[in-house]
Amino acid sequence: MIKDLERMKAVEEMDQIGILITGKDLKELAGKISVEPKVLEDSVAKWNGYVKNGKDEEFGRTTGMKFVLEKGPFYAIPVAPGVHHTMGGIKINSKTEVLGKDNKAIKGLYAAGEVTGGVHGANRLGGNAVADIIIFGRQAAKQSVEYIGKDKLMGNKNVGKSETAVKVNPELKAQYKDGTYKATAKGHNGDITVEVVVKNGFIDSIKAVESKETEMIFKGVENEMIPAMIYNQTSDVDMVTGATVSSRAVRSAVKKALKN
Repeated sequence: MIKDLERMKAVEEMDQIGILITGKDLKELAGKISVEPKVLEDSVAKWNGYVKNGKDEEFGRTTGMKFVLEKGPFYAIPVAPGVHHTMGGIKINSKTEVLGKDNKAIKGLYAAGEVTGGVHGANRLGGNAVADIIIFGRQAAKQSVEYIGKDKLMGNKNVGKSETAVKVNPELKAQYKDGTYKATAKGHNGDITVEVVVKNGFIDSIKAVESKETEMIFKGVENEMIPAMIYNQTSDVDMVTGATVSSRAVRSAVKKALKN
């Protein structure tokens, strides 16, 4: 791509990152970009003629034809096409299950994102890829967990029991004083109060006894985060995506309770 430095200040940025090629005239520039000098000179002369006549006789171009390229030095910048999104890919259904050649779901195989095809129709609208990632990525994760089984994913059938946590991980040490403890932290819609029961020095159960959080959102915290706390015997576990404020509140409340 040939550019005029006076009218194209962005060229200075190209020079700074080292991709600008300069020639005092078209002949010198042609030698640097491995093009026959006469071919480049003829192409530029043809372009200048189109600009002066206001008509591109070769390609019918009508825009961006205000300036001729007659004054040196001349500059060239490597230009190449870039693929920023793929429209084709693996076929999936609404549950992100990958479909085989028979159009039937392949058991245990899920896909989301640009590896999939047929999600955007004939063309992708700007911003649609974000929705694709969030919606189908979350769906793929949800379906995968359901397929594997939450208990298996956590490492044991009875993940919500302290004795199971100790059995699976014998290195866990009793570190809490037996008793029932309550603590409160600020959630999204108000206070969240948790009740933590400690038996034989281990967290035996955690329950949200008071909460004004949206039920559907808070379910993820109760079904995923709380069992993880019992399994790992700590309040320091990952928060639930989509329920960040509620997760942070429960984690804080359990931590306070355990300090008691």
